[in-house]
Amino acid sequence: MEHRAASLPTPYRVDIPGFDVICIRPLVLDQDIADLHDWFNRDYARFWGLQGKSREQVHEIYRALVDRPGSLVLIGSLMSTEEKIFLLETYQPDADGLGQHYRAEPSDRGFHFFLAPARVLIPALTYHAFTAMLDYLFQDPSVQRIVAEPDIRNHKALARLVQRGFQPAKVVQLHNKTAQLVVLNRTRFSASKTLAPPKIRLPPQMARANFHVFIGRVIRKLRTLRRAPGQRRQHKPR
Repeated sequence: MEHRAASLPTPYRVDIPGFDVICIRPLVLDQDIADLHDWFNRDYARFWGLQGKSREQVHEIYRALVDRPGSLVLIGSLMSTEEKIFLLETYQPDADGLGQHYRAEPSDRGFHFFLAPARVLIPALTYHAFTAMLDYLFQDPSVQRIVAEPDIRNHKALARLVQRGFQPAKVVQLHNKTAQLVVLNRTRFSASKTLAPPKIRLPPQMARANFHVFIGRVIRKLRTLRRAPGQRRQHKPR
């Protein structure tokens, strides 16, 4: 099942009362590559996995993503200032590796979201950027559920997703990370679309999952440290 992005206006505009109009358009590599390379090398971008990549390497990676069937790579910006505020990558979980870890449906749409560094502090920017993204994705009538799989250590992203209405599903072990699967269906989004941003908090089950992963890593580290002296003695010159 393919995205019907070609039938949507370009740029797609989401008017958020009291905030701004957010415009969403396809990534244009020659136009956007300098910004992407800058964003991915910021300190907070460590969970994106592209720190230290050259501009040419980032270009190559995103050329492949743009050309991949069933996926979209998009840029969001503010109409008032034309400032780019996010990168959005979408994919189909039932045709992706994530679909092996939960009961994926053809009506699911997955995404990766990167918030750009803001020139100035903009209150509730992430919340409204998520609102625009979700409005865009749900314009496809075949899409009934949005899913994401952020790194379980990325507490800030998890809290922001929950704030926007996503619900925790399960913890999954992907090839490159331990991830918290979160989901948001069309009905739940429609009911919350015009609500003001609620307080940010992690659900208890998500906080517990993060704690258990942390404790597991501490235990493995302690075991390694306990083995280390014996290992050093074995290699000590006689």
